[in-house]
Amino acid sequence: MTEYAKKGHPILGIVLGVLGIIAALFLCVMTGWIGGAIAGILGLIGLLLGIFAVKGGKKGGGIGSIVVGAIAILLAVVMTFTTIASFTEMRKIATAEETPLMAKYMDNPGLGLMGVVLNMGKDLEGKDQAAQDDLASKLKAEFDILNKKLEESKGK
Repeated sequence: MTEYAKKGHPILGIVLGVLGIIAALFLCVMTGWIGGAIAGILGLIGLLLGIFAVKGGKKGGGIGSIVVGAIAILLAVVMTFTTIASFTEMRKIATAEETPLMAKYMDNPGLGLMGVVLNMGKDLEGKDQAAQDDLASKLKAEFDILNKKLEESKGK
């Protein structure tokens, strides 16, 4: 066995923890729970590498990996639940404001923005340019309605 197999690798743990933090901040919004799972796995691996480094007796090594890995795991959980809750709330608002296309496209909040794109792709599949332009203008009108309501609520 190599030295790193016996004692862990704290530098790799820090790198994976940082990648987990970045994944939690960006992938969770883009892909929902999938990004949260990726970030959580990266954070968990970083955390374990730090624990093995501390148990292996490396002087000062491993603590950074443990901290960064734990932060990545925490952010992954928080960002995943926040993203799902946000998209669920946006769907409720779109339904209440009678914007059926926006509500329809936000039907899969667990996938974040990817869910919106996938649902929209179902409507655009096999359509010609005129139908795509019509859908785009309807979405723009619904977006303007929601944006106007948001500005009115800020003004109160």
